[in-house]
Amino acid sequence: MLSTVRGYVRNGASASGPVSNSAVAASAGFGIFFGRLANFINQELWGKPTTVEWGVIFPAAGPEPRHPSQLYE
Repeated sequence: MLSTVRGYVRNGASASGPVSNSAVAASAGFGIFFGRLANFINQELWGKPTTVEWGVIFPAAGPEPRHPSQLYE
């Protein structure tokens, strides 16, 4: 998205639609990644209780390990 704004500022109002749309689409994955990482760090959106090795204990969810479902999506 930043590259879209930068291109718009450099070229005035002549930034083409497909180029700017591609830049926005390419940056969307990074936004989703950092959003899910923030959910994990803030201990939000935990999954079902589990017995697998990668289960995480979220203090707000109780004493049993849970799936870190925010990292799966």
